[in-house]
Amino acid sequence: MFVGIDYGGLIVQQIARQYPERAAAIVIADSFCRVDSSTVFSKLQLAAAYMSWLDYYAPGELLLPSLRLAYQRWAPAYDELRRNVLNRRPRELYRQRLATRRIDYTDHLRTFRGPALGVAGDYTAYGIACMEELVACLPQAGLAVIADARGPSSLCRPDAFNQVVEQFLNRHAIRSFGEAGSG
Repeated sequence: MFVGIDYGGLIVQQIARQYPERAAAIVIADSFCRVDSSTVFSKLQLAAAYMSWLDYYAPGELLLPSLRLAYQRWAPAYDELRRNVLNRRPRELYRQRLATRRIDYTDHLRTFRGPALGVAGDYTAYGIACMEELVACLPQAGLAVIADARGPSSLCRPDAFNQVVEQFLNRHAIRSFGEAGSG
């Protein structure tokens, strides 16, 4: 089983596409399967992403107040994201952002036959919509929306995140890493 959160969800989708025999099940949280550019709103989002290079090169300390405001309810998530902002590599992040704008796994997800779980925090409608689209592409998938969380929901509400993943594992008789007989 593979678990991917945020951009890690893209990696899990690539593994499921390229090595379906090795991905018995997948869990993807707070991620997306494609970038929609068919609506005016999505085109504006895409344009903003291309113009956001200044955010990547600005000193991390300038970004912390807005990050603190967005994650004021989730101190552990803020602490981890703060570390990431202060230790980021701007050039690589910007290139990664541009590369992900060309991703579209929708057709590939339809061919995955294992059980799948999508997870999203309920704090942003856009995040839920991205995960609803992803889950709709997977033939054997369900969606768990975690209350009082934003992405990454695993950091905002680790207790709830772990619970929905554990329920998924139990429902599909998948052993956790480290259990007897697991691989």
